[in-house]
Amino acid sequence: KYGEFMVVGTEGFWDSSEFDNEGRTWVPLNLAVFVMRDDIEGPRAISVLDGITEKAYTELPVIVDLYTARINGDDVIVLHKHLADSEEDPYSLVDSVQVLAMSPTGAPTVIATYEGHQLHVASSGRSLELSSLRYRSSTTTPNPQWFTRVSLLPASVNATTFNWNEIVTSNDQRIPNGAGMSLESSYEFPSTRALTSNSSSQIT
Repeated sequence: KYGEFMVVGTEGFWDSSEFDNEGRTWVPLNLAVFVMRDDIEGPRAISVLDGITEKAYTELPVIVDLYTARINGDDVIVLHKHLADSEEDPYSLVDSVQVLAMSPTGAPTVIATYEGHQLHVASSGRSLELSSLRYRSSTTTPNPQWFTRVSLLPASVNATTFNWNEIVTSNDQRIPNGAGMSLESSYEFPSTRALTSNSSSQIT
């Protein structure tokens, strides 16, 4: 109800023959957030936020998923960077989640960012739910898996206030990744391993 915005991701220039001081080549994914504004020539898309995420050019397959989730009647965008192959060691990558929502002033806002191993995110319709892998020390249970759990939900919203609350707990229940959300696009970083069939060079 506060307006529309668009997120665009485009693979930046990289060269597999160029290395950093540690001998790695990095593949950048450039991100931009646009809104519609009126100017002398009429309405046009204006970039209001820019960002970048990247991955070393190795055989590790990594993907960025862009979801929309409807929370209390309004859509938010969820960007989820994670391993493309669930069989990979979950500790070989630090997953990340970024959540963007429109504020009452009509400004797209990054309202939360998370990092963790084997991050899962889903929508309940009232809140975003996240789980992140952790381990507990136990001699009484055959399953040592334990998860950090986060609920992210709008708090007070008016003309001058735009707040979201976090509720952080932990238990042995993993969030079903992507549940209650719409997967709009995916981007798979180039790797020395063959790319999967759903890879593309940009997300919009």
